[in-house]
Amino acid sequence: GRLIVGFGKGEAAREFSAFGMNLDEGRKRFDENLALVLRALETGTFERDGEAPLRVRPEPAGSFRDRLYMAAGSPASLDRAAENGLGLLRIGLRSWGEVGEQVGRHHDLFMATHGREPPPTATLVFGYVAQYLYEGDSPLAERRAAALSLDSALLAELLGQAELRDLLDPEALAQ
Repeated sequence: GRLIVGFGKGEAAREFSAFGMNLDEGRKRFDENLALVLRALETGTFERDGEAPLRVRPEPAGSFRDRLYMAAGSPASLDRAAENGLGLLRIGLRSWGEVGEQVGRHHDLFMATHGREPPPTATLVFGYVAQYLYEGDSPLAERRAAALSLDSALLAELLGQAELRDLLDPEALAQ
């Protein structure tokens, strides 16, 4: 199998309040359901106490060992990932020194719990890539919207530039 599966609980209150729950309830549900999903990925069956078993379709062709990751940054999440045998997906929102400490913490607990090396850590770093290679390649409507998003004083100053003036409707300029 080539599928890599990732899990993440989230830490923002707004992420849980949208579902009518607080962080503690969200954490409890995540822990309960993480165990359920991890078992189902290995056995091919979802089993919850008091409910009929449910087969996974398509059935897992093999083990997901070393292909399961968890986004983690807090000490509790780092520990949860290691204890559950999950590789670490670390989102680079902290200094590289802190990320290195977190990777070390996960590695050490994973080794202590499972007696083997964890899967390689995956690091997600945010970047921005423009949709268009050259500014002039973007559609006229997008260039107009970008021009109008400037504050009014700056827009007035820039309208002296022919390329910006040409983006706007002449009737709008007359107003």
